Amino acid sequence: MKKIYSFFLILSIGLSACKKDSRAAWLKIDSVKLTTNAVTEGENSHGITDIWVYMDNEPLGVFEVPCEIPIITDEGNHHFIFYAGVNQNGINSTKIRYPFYDKVEANIVLTKEQTVNYTPNFTYKQGISFVGMENFEDTGIILQNDPNEDTTTIKILSALNYPNIVKYGNNCGHIHVSSTDTIAQVFTDIALSLPKTNIYMELDYMNNNTFAQGMITSQEILDPYLRINAQDNATIKWKKMYINIGEQTNYLAYNSSAFNYYFVVNLDSDNAIGDIYLDNIKILYFE
Repeated sequence: MKKIYSFFLILSIGLSACKKDSRAAWLKIDSVKLTTNAVTEGENSHGITDIWVYMDNEPLGVFEVPCEIPIITDEGNHHFIFYAGVNQNGINSTKIRYPFYDKVEANIVLTKEQTVNYTPNFTYKQGISFVGMENFEDTGIILQNDPNEDTTTIKILSALNYPNIVKYGNNCGHIHVSSTDTIAQVFTDIALSLPKTNIYMELDYMNNNTFAQGMITSQEILDPYLRINAQDNATIKWKKMYINIGEQTNYLAYNSSAFNYYFVVNLDSDNAIGDIYLDNIKILYFE
């Protein structure tokens, strides 16, 4: 009964307390990290917004980062497990425990009325295939325009010439539309063999114009699946998207197991020009 009683006290304090409770120890998480193998797993950019927290095999809850968690329990050493949470398809209401980030475990000493600072450092799980990767660091890229539809191409911007735009590595991709060239479509020029399983695309982007992502096979084009809204120019910044493309490939898979992904841009009606910046594209699934 002691563990159950403590768990409900944790929830009660966490939901209602306006000041620190003298019965509680506090766990403060200001940020989280992601460590990757840059060669095989790509850039360590992430969009982790929440963490699932367990202490001594008891769930403490899901917390938005940054957070300060009140915990009523015995003082001393406790075993914690953290899981990374993200917004699936960029939607705040579809928070998920991201299946490709490994859990973080730590032993943390708690003392009443004291705050312990901790920064979980996540990594990718073992046994993940990373395919369709594009970080725009090479002169040859896998995204090309459709010559039958438009003349707009995706260009590479360098950090040397555009230091205020490029955030990761030395380069990023750039799609530009205007009143004289209103539509752009870019496709991967290689087909990806993808299984019928849990598949996600990770994507870093910055955009002042709406764009969309979709999948195609040699037999069929799926209408743009995910619409990514334009950011306001006053607050525009790089963001991370986790796209559940398994929903797309499963729809198309009855015809093929080889897929290409694409992005399409149509100039917004209230824009004179539109700019889409892309980086660190990768598709993940378990082997």
